[in-house]
Amino acid sequence: MAGIDISRYSTLVRLAHQTGYSSLFPEHQRLALEVVPWFGPGAFRDAAPFGTWEAHGYSDFQFQPGVCQFHLGSARSVHVYGSYLKGVGVTPLYRADESNYYHGTGHLFPSAAAREFLVSEWVRKLGLFDRVIPCEGVLVSPLGQDLRRLTEQIYSNGEARLPEFREGAPECDLHLKAISIKSGPFLRFTNFNWYLQTQISDSMYKFADMCSDWNLELGLAGPDLPEDGDFSGTCGVWAARLIERLRGFFEFQKRGVVWCSVNNNFTSGLKFLDLELPIVTDPGFLFDVIRKDRWEPGAQTARIELFQVVREVRMWILECIAWCRFRSYRLGHSGSDLHHRQGGLLNDLASEMERILVHSPLFDDSYWFQFVYDSYRENLPVSQLPSLERLLRSEATLRLQASAMIESVKESVPFDARYSSELSNREVFSVPRWWLQVRGGDPGAGAHAELARLIRNVESQGDESGYLSALDYGLQEIRRLSRS
Repeated sequence: MAGIDISRYSTLVRLAHQTGYSSLFPEHQRLALEVVPWFGPGAFRDAAPFGTWEAHGYSDFQFQPGVCQFHLGSARSVHVYGSYLKGVGVTPLYRADESNYYHGTGHLFPSAAAREFLVSEWVRKLGLFDRVIPCEGVLVSPLGQDLRRLTEQIYSNGEARLPEFREGAPECDLHLKAISIKSGPFLRFTNFNWYLQTQISDSMYKFADMCSDWNLELGLAGPDLPEDGDFSGTCGVWAARLIERLRGFFEFQKRGVVWCSVNNNFTSGLKFLDLELPIVTDPGFLFDVIRKDRWEPGAQTARIELFQVVREVRMWILECIAWCRFRSYRLGHSGSDLHHRQGGLLNDLASEMERILVHSPLFDDSYWFQFVYDSYRENLPVSQLPSLERLLRSEATLRLQASAMIESVKESVPFDARYSSELSNREVFSVPRWWLQVRGGDPGAGAHAELARLIRNVESQGDESGYLSALDYGLQEIRRLSRS
């Protein structure tokens, strides 16, 4: 089976090599690329002149109701040379908009790149490295005056924006910009959604190509869609692999990692990929919340992210079923025998997906509630089990909503932007910086506190050499912790 064809889901982007970047690893220097302006002032105001492009990359289209509503796809990232680069400038799929503080500038904060890189190594330490798309390297370059002005504005207006910008700008963000490097290509459910909505009119063959790509994401050598119309084996394999991957996803939270930004930030093979916003704590943190009985519904550190990922998977399956039904109807009312046959196949596939996938544990709220409950209850005394049950039932109601989804497959996914600052229980924990949780506020509270110190050390660097040296030091320290 051939590899994923990312061009199927993307638009071409012209890229130019920039000499101002320094790389953590020499082999990544060739990836010092930025988007060449397609019109107007360009991806960055200090970008390469028009017409000096040296490489073609791919910026992926995305569609998700309620989330991807102001842009067509990836805003500041491209697939190129088998890598995924974030922070290369505003792509043609996004309108350059300085008011959108998070994506509109096109650049990546070096503090975010440091978190992606060091948390990738931390996840390796936890034995979960194969469940993420890890950050493999970082490039940094001096920040131009325009981007520095925007960075200062972003942080100074923090009260009117998200909580993470309220503590003031780290030194590295005021002086540097970064590009993070990950392995590619990979595909999200929103890429498939875009493909369904825009690229497949009535073609069974294009739909089969998309299913082949999904098999690759799920680590399946097959089966592709069978031509004889017997789809029960295919749907059974999908159901089993999805349940296996979803159960594996919960290992992050069990081991003290909460990603905080789940929507659209994992692949269709259920590997997490946006590693910028994690809360890292010790595995027993949730038990402290339960014991104190001071949990607030929706608070980031207590939410069960697995439930939200399950919801996103369900939405994708229901979207497929709805598409197959609609296209089957259209093909069945055309005059071609071939179209009639294809329409019948799509209708059969929709029926099997509904029979096997929708009626599997994937769509059973009680299955996922019991799975998480059983994972935690053995660590709690009997007297605290009612608190655990109350927390999980509230989260399941908030995140899963299976019955409502089955009735309305077009339901948009609300973006939950509530962050850990909502929690008021300061007796249980404090927030040394918005993205990293340390129990009790004690710098020596656990190994994860060392991760906090290492990232703060990188953040405090205002020049390229200091930043990269601190990043390399952090990498070596985490590896030392892993060995010990």
